[in-house]
Amino acid sequence: MEELKSIMTKFAASGWDLIAIPAQQWLDGKSDKNTLVSAIKQADKECGYSLDEQYKKYGNTENFFSRVIEPGHIYEVGYPKCVCPEVLSGKTHDKAHCECSRQSTLNQN
Repeated sequence: MEELKSIMTKFAASGWDLIAIPAQQWLDGKSDKNTLVSAIKQADKECGYSLDEQYKKYGNTENFFSRVIEPGHIYEVGYPKCVCPEVLSGKTHDKAHCECSRQSTLNQN
């Protein structure tokens, strides 16, 4: 459950209202998973189910960046600042705790 909360926190901080608002509502206990899943499916549909298009359209916000390295296969995604709930709440002070999601490369085969 903590991993899901971490992902939803990143969605909420993304600046992409289509998924940010439902993610924050879910985190606040004001929405259910069906509303969240519906928003994510709508985001996929709007971009033709293509990560290339999704990252081009929504990949550069204050809290998230992306770059298509090899269309359809390799993407660089990252978070310019930590949005991890464990770090922000003070549960951990180790900034490396979030390094795996702050700077990552997604390889879609």
